[in-house]
Amino acid sequence: MPHAGSLPAKCRIKHAVACDLKKPLMNRTLLVGFILCLLALLPGCVVVGGKKGSNQEIARANVELAAEYYRLNRLEPALTSLKKALNADARSVDGNSLMALLYSRLDEKDLAQAYFEKAIDYVASDTVKYGEVHNNYAVFLCANGHYADAVTHFLLAVNNKLYNTPEVAYENAGLCALKHQDKNKANRFFADALAIDPNMPRVLLEAARLNLMAKKYQLTQQLLRRYNKNNAATAESLWLLLQAEIGLGNHNAARKTLDQLKSRFPDAIETRNGLKLLVSDRDPASACAMYARALAGSRSDINSG
Repeated sequence: MPHAGSLPAKCRIKHAVACDLKKPLMNRTLLVGFILCLLALLPGCVVVGGKKGSNQEIARANVELAAEYYRLNRLEPALTSLKKALNADARSVDGNSLMALLYSRLDEKDLAQAYFEKAIDYVASDTVKYGEVHNNYAVFLCANGHYADAVTHFLLAVNNKLYNTPEVAYENAGLCALKHQDKNKANRFFADALAIDPNMPRVLLEAARLNLMAKKYQLTQQLLRRYNKNNAATAESLWLLLQAEIGLGNHNAARKTLDQLKSRFPDAIETRNGLKLLVSDRDPASACAMYARALAGSRSDINSG
């Protein structure tokens, strides 16, 4: 059975309310000395220094237990622990938030919505959790077609001064805007994310693609050179950089980039497209648009970085 000392500390939800199981779920300091015991006739008990814990402590311990079960993809015991947590403290923000995520995983959208709304109602604006709850709810809303409402909650998250990772919400907002074909907002959200963390890999690639299609070749080049400097270059990042170099008239740099594509990714579609592009002198932005259409539906809209 998972115990309090082994429980995770944090999870950033960056895709359609599905937690990356390699990342922990809650952002909290665990209480040292907690002994969690699950009794058949009680929702749970926490013993601290020989004394029974308060309802809030009982709820917190059961949420932590549920979070570990959730991380292990053991959803049934996670649900049981969450029911015990909320039986002890119905206003638990973490309990309602995790219950919402769990019901999302189970594709119970109405129940997920109800628990997200409870978490929103109960979370205080002067806590770190405020931004986390609104970001997670926004991801859920975006995944279920409520774009305008999603943007509202993303902005509530990033505008809260206590939120530790506003760049994550900006990235999610940008990916959500892309999913709903709002390229202008996507570009603004990506710029906001990069202003906080200049080296977010997914954001750099998405922003580069948008700027390339807008024929902003200089900015595209800068974004991709930063990406390739801080990450292992991919066939996609080299292909986009190749187009930017051609757009800038940097044919020597374009040839060098194509040579990298041919040597590192000889069988990739990006390499074949690069060869065709240099032969035909096709407009880079048009080539990028063609490539994006060819890959339509093959990339997830919101996922972990």
